[in-house]
Amino acid sequence: MTNFLLISNPKSGSFNKETLADAVASFEKAGHVVSVCETSHKGDGAKIMAAADHEKTPAVIVAGGGGLVSEVIDALMNRDDYDKFTFGIIPTGSLNVLALEMGLTEPEAAVNAICSGKIQKITLGQAKTPEGTRLFTVLAGAGNDTWVVKKLNLKLKKCSGKWEFFKTFLRVSLISSIPSVKAEIDGRPYDGDMICACNGKYYGGPFRAAELSDLSEDEFEVVILKKVTLFDLMKHIFSAPMKYLLPEMNAVALKAKTLKITSDAPAYPLQIDGDIINTLPAEISVFPKKLALYTRLKIDKK
Repeated sequence: MTNFLLISNPKSGSFNKETLADAVASFEKAGHVVSVCETSHKGDGAKIMAAADHEKTPAVIVAGGGGLVSEVIDALMNRDDYDKFTFGIIPTGSLNVLALEMGLTEPEAAVNAICSGKIQKITLGQAKTPEGTRLFTVLAGAGNDTWVVKKLNLKLKKCSGKWEFFKTFLRVSLISSIPSVKAEIDGRPYDGDMICACNGKYYGGPFRAAELSDLSEDEFEVVILKKVTLFDLMKHIFSAPMKYLLPEMNAVALKAKTLKITSDAPAYPLQIDGDIINTLPAEISVFPKKLALYTRLKIDKK
């Protein structure tokens, strides 16, 4: 028997009370005890995690989107007793890149994985920016896409999905040229329209940005897209899921444990796990602590 602290966001994309109730019932049927805490504002997840007691609830489960997952992990891993907790995800948001990376895209599958008790320790990244340091699980980067995400109307995105991303990219591109970004890796300079430090394979949903990244490795696959046109971007957005970005784009991929991303433009937005978090410059490195994460019995590496 394990005591679970279940942190949920009732406002996340695909959340419904029945999903949460089913998850709690499944945990209790398996002999676990569940304490549910709901968030109502940004930052609530971090506060709940900061107040958690590992002796009472050694397992922390997040039912929500990528923003809440990132927030809780950041608070958890900055605790001295981080290694006393095990973390789990029940994906209920519109985008949850870590859940996708672990092959846990459906709530029922996630609940079964947690009940199985199988744990994998994964590597995290950290991004130091002028506003502070934030952890990330799958990806940190800057470029054309981050300006689009920053300008994206989230309410319209829920209704029109990929088309809203397309329209926002077009609007941003027509108003002004999007500044390029630069990176310094092992003392060598690089530049491009998009630069991403990939800790996992997926980017912005079921599209693969990296081919060799693995959450268990202590280095990133850095993907540098030299030139991204509207046609290039939309071709991949509307193509089949699980498509790998690099073969058809003018890109460079290399392995690195640290890098620095900068831009000549002021207040250039930085994207972390699908959300705009802080601004450039960003010093990105492997976080020294590993997160214990409930996972599937078998992880699909394809």
